Amino acid sequence: MKPFSHGEYGSKIIVTTQSEKVASMVHDLPPYHLTTLSSDACWNLFKKVAFNNSNPIVPSELEEIGREIVEKCNGQPLAVKSLCSLLRHQSNSKDWESIRDSDIWELSQKNCNILHALWLSYQYLPSHLKQCFAYCSIFPKGFQFAKEDLIKLWMAEDLLHPQKSKRTEEVGEEFVHDLLSRSLFKKSIKLDKSVCLTMHDLVNDLATFIVGDLCLRSYCSSLNKASNNKIRYWSHLKGENDNCEKFEGLVEAKHLRTLLLTSTRHFTAKLELANLLPLLTCLRVLSLYNTSITELPDSIVDLKLLRYLNLSGTRIKKILNGVCTLYNLQTLLLRNCSELFLLPPETVNLTNLRHLDIECTSIKEMPKEMGTLKDLQTLSTFVLGKDNTVEELKNLQDLGGSLHILQLENVVKVEEVTAARLKDMKYLTELEFEWSLKSDGGSRNQNPQEVLAGLQPHTNIKVVKIKTWRGKKFPNWVGDHSFSGLEHIELLGCMNCDSLPPLGQLPFLKQLVICQFTEFLKIGDELYGGSAEDTPFRCLELLQISQMPKCKEWSLSGGDFKGSFPKLKELVLKASPDLTAELCLPKTMETIEISGCHKIDLNLSESNRYKSLTKLHGCISIKSIFLDGFTKLDELHLECKNLESLEQSCAQLSFLRCLKLTKCPNFKRFPQGGLSAPNLKEFHICSCKELSSLPLPLSLQTLFISECPKLESFSEERLPSNLKQLSICDCSKLFEGRLNWNLQGLTSLSTLYISDIDKELHSFPEDQLLPITLTSLSIVWFTKLEELNSNALQQLTSLEHLTVSHCGEIEFFPVRLADSDRILDITESKKLEDLYSDETGDDWDKVSHIRQIITTKKRESQFQ
Repeated sequence: MKPFSHGEYGSKIIVTTQSEKVASMVHDLPPYHLTTLSSDACWNLFKKVAFNNSNPIVPSELEEIGREIVEKCNGQPLAVKSLCSLLRHQSNSKDWESIRDSDIWELSQKNCNILHALWLSYQYLPSHLKQCFAYCSIFPKGFQFAKEDLIKLWMAEDLLHPQKSKRTEEVGEEFVHDLLSRSLFKKSIKLDKSVCLTMHDLVNDLATFIVGDLCLRSYCSSLNKASNNKIRYWSHLKGENDNCEKFEGLVEAKHLRTLLLTSTRHFTAKLELANLLPLLTCLRVLSLYNTSITELPDSIVDLKLLRYLNLSGTRIKKILNGVCTLYNLQTLLLRNCSELFLLPPETVNLTNLRHLDIECTSIKEMPKEMGTLKDLQTLSTFVLGKDNTVEELKNLQDLGGSLHILQLENVVKVEEVTAARLKDMKYLTELEFEWSLKSDGGSRNQNPQEVLAGLQPHTNIKVVKIKTWRGKKFPNWVGDHSFSGLEHIELLGCMNCDSLPPLGQLPFLKQLVICQFTEFLKIGDELYGGSAEDTPFRCLELLQISQMPKCKEWSLSGGDFKGSFPKLKELVLKASPDLTAELCLPKTMETIEISGCHKIDLNLSESNRYKSLTKLHGCISIKSIFLDGFTKLDELHLECKNLESLEQSCAQLSFLRCLKLTKCPNFKRFPQGGLSAPNLKEFHICSCKELSSLPLPLSLQTLFISECPKLESFSEERLPSNLKQLSICDCSKLFEGRLNWNLQGLTSLSTLYISDIDKELHSFPEDQLLPITLTSLSIVWFTKLEELNSNALQQLTSLEHLTVSHCGEIEFFPVRLADSDRILDITESKKLEDLYSDETGDDWDKVSHIRQIITTKKRESQFQ
């Protein structure tokens, strides 16, 4: 939703889709069906893409030919783009004429719904790109794939041919770039902001048509016994509808070269794999990513041609020695195999291995002589033990990507780290150095400063993380201006450190995290580096400082925060209770998060400065906040002991989705006339002991109120009609007016939680109080409640989860609970637990149909 935060109030959103069903779900306006582009629009698009210019001058000898080609595209923008990308690689009019006069334009589309222009783009691909593109038919429509993963798969299928001056992976990078430039691939952004690749659905159709019966994607079809002998590439990547029938024909696909399984339960048990693998001796690629396997069968040794093995995300506990006899193996992926503790010593026999990923495993030590694997291009993690040394890295000079070196307390001699020659590893982009928390940093070496100094990386490095280092002063290379490409630094758990490195003059540093410096006393001027005239942190966008319990002083360059961090977008300050500073933030701020930093004075008086701010979580010293300037605010979470009011005049908070006020004991009022936030969905208010009235926007869907003893009513008397979740805890005066809440009128309410009501109640809930739409009801800490109202419970025919907890005076359920009930929680309600724990008697019939009954004893056993 972040891209939408920059529009003004009244802006419109256009939803584009190929599905009539999706369009009908939006249905604010009748759908507008796109027609083909006009000739002029096609020509303008053609010029911009073909000549890579926003306002190009087209050579006269090419314009006439180009216009004729455009006419053949029939107004289809994808056709125009793919041909433009093709013609960009053609240098003269004869090449253009050849494309214009191609026989492909005359082909019938009756048997294939592939655009002629896409056919042409494919036909003009070099042969090596044709093979690589066709292989991508293995991916379903809409599937997002990482460039690095695709290159590994191409390499395993021998589709990349190394050149003398280039590594195989670099050749693969060029192939990806070529396919991107020809509009056969396009870039896509995942939710975690990583860049990946995907194909347009019509381009995917083209790849699928070209490969024909050689490829099968089983999420949409089953193996056909008549053609399974032809299949070379087989994938099941969606994890849906993975019934056994989908997999039966695998046993006859004897020429299969690629088998990709993801998140599927079938054909992954040891016995099934043991029977299957000996039949698939042609396999080059085997992926069991995120499947249910716990061990590999011995028959894995039969896959002598295997080059790619992905076991990431499985619960595998052991890598068989037989895997180490797969001498053609190039890629071994074990990321997130949390139950894997050991790599076999014979791993070093995999002399063709180029990629080894063991990040987020439990491996305790690397095998000896890892340095003999000289072809390694990526090694995610290197775990030092007492029988190996970091010096083994010296022979792995081609390593690229990220490298995480753990247990550096096991370095015996400083000469070992110098001999590792990290300084010469020019392809590495990320380095993480970590010492074990349980060590004192000097159990085997006595000079942590010299160890870290010897670990100096190449100046090409982009990311450096240093964790639980026990030195006092960082070596000179940390913050040296020669590291001009450094973008991200994390300094975590450096408990003995008494000063920070001069990071302020790193020209492209974008993210800085400093955390758990438990003995650190002052953030001094040394952090900024350079002279007083030099602007520090010119590109820094994220600053996070947390868990600095003894740090009291924060010196700012020139005494000015916004001058010290002129481009800052995100500020996170946590758990540093004595850190003292007055912060006037730059207008570039988008996110502010401050908690457990009670002496930080955040100046928000000029709220109009922060028009880009989307998230404000603050524990700040301020009495009143004027909200008018925060027009882009999406989340507001305040924890302020001095806060008394929120003020708002005319501006609407159109983007505000979530509002939380926590531990604001002096807070008394909202803006006069209520908070103007038409799209507010979630409202939490806790420990606001002076608040007596609460305005509720009609848009609310979630409302949590707790520890507001003076709160007597909602300003509008009734709750918003769209409310889905309601929680009220320790608000006795508010609870007294419950019959006026009109809960039965809330047809969307599904969850109700009421707790800490210390009232002399004989029975609850009252008749006609609760809506029949409830699926979850929690009655907690009603210490004096004697019984549950049978009429009210019988009306709750949709209830699935009932909690009656810490209600010690309730002796039994008055009626049989609803058939829809699936979970019953009676923890810390002793009389109920005593009655129903033996699962016998007449009362047992009232609850015997419930799938899960949670008692105090059962809950405690889960944590033992």
